[in-house]
Amino acid sequence: MSDADPDTVVDAPPSTTVRVVEQMLDLPWPEGDEELAWELSGLEGETTWLFHALPLAHRAGKAATALARRLRPLLDERWGPRLQFHVDRPAGGRENDRHRTVARLLRSIDTTTADWWRHDGDAVLLLDSTASAPHDDRLLVLVLPAR
Repeated sequence: MSDADPDTVVDAPPSTTVRVVEQMLDLPWPEGDEELAWELSGLEGETTWLFHALPLAHRAGKAATALARRLRPLLDERWGPRLQFHVDRPAGGRENDRHRTVARLLRSIDTTTADWWRHDGDAVLLLDSTASAPHDDRLLVLVLPAR
């Protein structure tokens, strides 16, 4: 994620991206603070102790916006209606470490909301700052484990 080439958007159709997200759900989790780099169907990501991350776009402008617009219905189709994560509204009225970490990530890309979907207790999040930070837009998918 940190090595992502600026001014880029993934070179894969949205359907391939959704298939990669499905595979991300089965990726192993590292021991301790270790970070794992991986590649699935030509898309590169990384795993930390808290999440699997798939960067999709950075400073890609209209291309990032278009990709996000095409991805959302496919993610809805795969995992059902999307939910809204908001940094100021913790799930269940309680803030936990996972909520604080995701909130920090969202703020770091200059946005305060994310779409997310449930999958067997895991959470699939689409972090999208194309509207809130058009000159430094970022689009990425995170998978957070149920554990």
